[in-house]
Amino acid sequence: MKSIGAGIVYGGAAIGPGIGIGLVVGNAITAMARQPEA
Repeated sequence: MKSIGAGIVYGGAAIGPGIGIGLVVGNAITAMARQPEA
């Protein structure tokens, strides 16, 4: 049972930064699209 809990915790820890990086990259692309000459 402990190994299942550990797997869920590690999975959540891996998903969190992935979502954050995705948001940062998405916002950067949006900013570049607004300023094409930069």
